[in-house]
Amino acid sequence: MEIILTDRFNSLVKKLGRRYRRVADDVDGLVDDLEDGRKPGDKIPGLGGAEVYKVRLQNTSARLSKRDGFRVVYHVGETAITLLVICQKPRCADVQPVRIRHLMNELNLT
Repeated sequence: MEIILTDRFNSLVKKLGRRYRRVADDVDGLVDDLEDGRKPGDKIPGLGGAEVYKVRLQNTSARLSKRDGFRVVYHVGETAITLLVICQKPRCADVQPVRIRHLMNELNLT
């Protein structure tokens, strides 16, 4: 299955990379899991049947607990997995289903 990193996602990784040098390596670990067919994280309810997950990633640059790491939201489609959002916890609030639906609409994901 193809793994797609959106322009918005790459921009957020680049921004986080200014402060946390290993954020790209942390994301690569998630991408490896997805390529191996695993779907880490919790499915987000309330998205009309769309298969969208949120997963916590450890911030290896800051050596904090996983709880204080990054949150990534990704969409699983028929032929591709699209990484939508990455943010640093606890600075980011939970990613709301309304925002996720908006991102999915922008990318024509169902």
